[in-house]
Amino acid sequence: MCIKAPRTAAGSYAGELLFPGASLASGTNLPVTVTLQTRLVPFVLTMGGTLLALLGMLYVTLLLLRRSEPGLKLKDLPGAVKNELLSVNGLVAAILALGAVFTAWFAQCYRNPTWGFPWPTIAVTVATLAGAAAAAATVPMGLKASNSSGVSK
Repeated sequence: MCIKAPRTAAGSYAGELLFPGASLASGTNLPVTVTLQTRLVPFVLTMGGTLLALLGMLYVTLLLLRRSEPGLKLKDLPGAVKNELLSVNGLVAAILALGAVFTAWFAQCYRNPTWGFPWPTIAVTVATLAGAAAAAATVPMGLKASNSSGVSK
C-alpha cells in the first residue's frame, strides 16, 4: 500500500480499510497503523551531522587553545586553530567526532520511527549531536605537544 502525506507531521496514525461486501472472519474492516518520520532525518544525518561534528570540534579546539595559550592574540587565533585542526590530533578528533555524531543520531533518530514528534525533540537532538562531537574531540585535541615555554609545536 502506498501512502502519500506530504504535509503530515511525524507520528503514528491509525485507521481502518473498509471492504464492503467482503466475507472476512474479522468483518469488513481491516485495522491499519501508519508510522511517519519527519523528512529532517536524512537531512540531519547528511548535512547537519557533519556540520555539528565540525562545530563541536571547533568549540573544543578554541577552549583548549585558550587554556594552553592564554596570551594568544585574537589575530593569531585563526592560524592556531587551523594548525590544531590539521594536525594528527585534529584528524583523530574529526574521526571520533563524526563517529560520535553518527552514534547519537542512530540512537535518537534512526531507531525512533516517530522522531520529530513533538517538534522540540529536534532541538534536543541537535544539541545532543553537537555535545557528542565536542566530547569525542576533547581527548585527541587535548593531547597537544608543547615545548618548555608553553607554546605549541
